[in-house]
Amino acid sequence: MYRLIDLILETGVFNKYAGSNPNITWDDIINNPQLNWDPFYVSMNPNISWEIIIENLDYPWRMDVITKHVPWNFIIEHPNIEWDWINISYTAPWEIIYKYHNDPSFKWCWNHISINYNIAWKIIVDNPNLPWNWRSLSSNKNLTFENFLFVAERETLCWGYISRHKNTTWQNIMDNLDNPLCHWDWDFISDNPNVTWEIFISNINNPKCHWNLEIISERGDFSPCKIYSVLGLTPRFCIISDTLLDFIKKNPHLEHDWINISFNAPLNYIYENNTMPWNWNNVAVRFDVSFDDACMLAKKYNIDECQLSRNRNISVKIIKDNPTIKWNYSMICNNKMDQPYYITKLYNKALAKKTSNSIFNELISTVCHPSRPIENYMSTNDVEGHTLAGFSRSELEELSAIN
Repeated sequence: MYRLIDLILETGVFNKYAGSNPNITWDDIINNPQLNWDPFYVSMNPNISWEIIIENLDYPWRMDVITKHVPWNFIIEHPNIEWDWINISYTAPWEIIYKYHNDPSFKWCWNHISINYNIAWKIIVDNPNLPWNWRSLSSNKNLTFENFLFVAERETLCWGYISRHKNTTWQNIMDNLDNPLCHWDWDFISDNPNVTWEIFISNINNPKCHWNLEIISERGDFSPCKIYSVLGLTPRFCIISDTLLDFIKKNPHLEHDWINISFNAPLNYIYENNTMPWNWNNVAVRFDVSFDDACMLAKKYNIDECQLSRNRNISVKIIKDNPTIKWNYSMICNNKMDQPYYITKLYNKALAKKTSNSIFNELISTVCHPSRPIENYMSTNDVEGHTLAGFSRSELEELSAIN
């Protein structure tokens, strides 16, 4: 089978990003030392397992990158290796931190220990003499507003973090608006997940509420159409709903974010409204645009052929079979050519923001879960071509099979 490494060797085009490409294996790397592999990107390669690392300790691994692969017992036995102590401090179990917190071989970062998800309020209270960083603790998800208020008089807190903290409720804010110990930051309050659309609308003219409307306008959990109708702001977004598409079409005078829209709007809508000022470069590299369709778009809309190198649907075989295309091999080295993974990554990111729509939450928690068969969530009457939140049955089956 003709592979990416074969293409690199044949063309002689290579860049540092190739080392992290999932189509490159460890064997490809060690069997081709003449290529200038960058240890940083090799260390990022998803094909590099802990077994490979431990068997090749003489390789100049970037320990700050591979730390996440390393078992705790190995770190404990070899603390003098230049590990990524920031990441270790952020993820280490409290038992390990406490046991070795006075050992100078362990280069703990207390800023990151303070936001470690294993650190609870009781641990802090029981260990007041440890060098906690209270600015970092202000963003610790295990602490509550009551915890912060308890120490506000004697500790230096970050009220920006507290203002946006998931455990800081709107009631906490309103009850303490005039509390001299609370230094609220309205930029962060405007992004607080507990501030709902109803709360915002009810307090939009409250003289004590100093909303940051730009931040409000970019919140993924607020309906953009509601925001624009109330505030008259320029739309920027990642979730493209039918209502929002209709809004864009009816308001062409607004300075829409065509780069984002072109990458996320439904493809059939783009084709049906091809006179709108789409960013055709972004349309051509979408995961749902096939290589043949991308070629058609390139000819029709005068897209530079090299942009085809970014399309996730290309393969080494396609590149090999189309030598007349002006491929950009640097782009190809950085193209994972992994459409199924990309679909999951893009949609999970987008769907996670659309919290107001229950069908999207259902997709994340059930349909996209690899351990749950798709058949459980589609009725026996479903046929090929039926869509659920924009996914076809075949797409959903593909997503559910991805680990």
